[in-house]
Amino acid sequence: MSGRLIKLVAPAALAVAAIVLVLPRVTGSPWRSITAVWGVLTWWQLALLAVLWFAGLVAHSTVLMGAMPGLSRRRALTLNLTGSAVANVVPLGGGLGIGLNYLMARRWGFSPGQFSLFTLLSNVWNVLAKAALPVLAVALLVARDVPLDRRILAGAMTGSVLLVTATALAIAVTATDRGARLAGRVSRLLSSLGRRDGGGPALEARLIGLRGRGKTIVRRSWRRMTMGQLTYYLLCGLLLWSCLHLLGSSLGMVAVLTLLAFERALSSLPFTPGGSGLVEVGLTALAIALNGPHEQPVIAAGVLLYRAFTFGLEIPVGGAWLFGWLLIHRFSRTPTPVAVGEAA
Repeated sequence: MSGRLIKLVAPAALAVAAIVLVLPRVTGSPWRSITAVWGVLTWWQLALLAVLWFAGLVAHSTVLMGAMPGLSRRRALTLNLTGSAVANVVPLGGGLGIGLNYLMARRWGFSPGQFSLFTLLSNVWNVLAKAALPVLAVALLVARDVPLDRRILAGAMTGSVLLVTATALAIAVTATDRGARLAGRVSRLLSSLGRRDGGGPALEARLIGLRGRGKTIVRRSWRRMTMGQLTYYLLCGLLLWSCLHLLGSSLGMVAVLTLLAFERALSSLPFTPGGSGLVEVGLTALAIALNGPHEQPVIAAGVLLYRAFTFGLEIPVGGAWLFGWLLIHRFSRTPTPVAVGEAA
């Protein structure tokens, strides 16, 4: 087996092993007990969960539309679903998803500069939400005096502080000319040490240029993007709460918010595609710690059901969406121009 094939197969094998072997040990329940919980679901309940999942995608498309003026909702959904399908299949597939999205955006007539701004702004809003959610969850846990192991609470608070600090530094770099100049100096220093080719002055110029071009977009679209991001997270939380409660869990909204914050962070880990395996095991362990051991099979089944929508379903739906896009554009050679005044 070649090294490249091993790099592709090993993360998937790790994810499967974590779910199949580790998850039952975390719950103390055999697989037959976990799968038996799904028997209470009806078709209309599954349809309701699917509607919540798709509504979340529609809400997130608002963020993408704000980040790239001229992008329609249908095309925003196309970027979201196809990029997620690639990222959920291949380890470190986020980069491949961005590459695919770039080809699509260019095919629609958007410029490289517009796509660079789109990638930057959409990721900034995503990181801001991921940074704010754990802080809110920890604050509510403390305020509501939710019983939780002090080590877990201390870890959550430490992680929240680090995440907020890193986010603040990243925003300082991208939001100010001074930050861009600082990034250029750091890049030149690393380059002089022989560790990497940072391209200091070029990096500084690119960051300053992106900031200048992005100011107009942010000024016009920040409310729209923020509401879209908030609505997306609200629907994700509602989907997670519904998956757990339809199966019989009694976890409260504060606990579900904590689980959502933890899931968002774990899904960013690069060890497996979309954090698969690690998310399911970690989320189940935290839910059990929040709610005690009496709902272990129900919690495991609920977490797996939630991930089946937010991770698993995106693969076939996104793959089919990509196949349809390829068929449509196979017979069309002319890029569709963006709205006048939107090109960069």
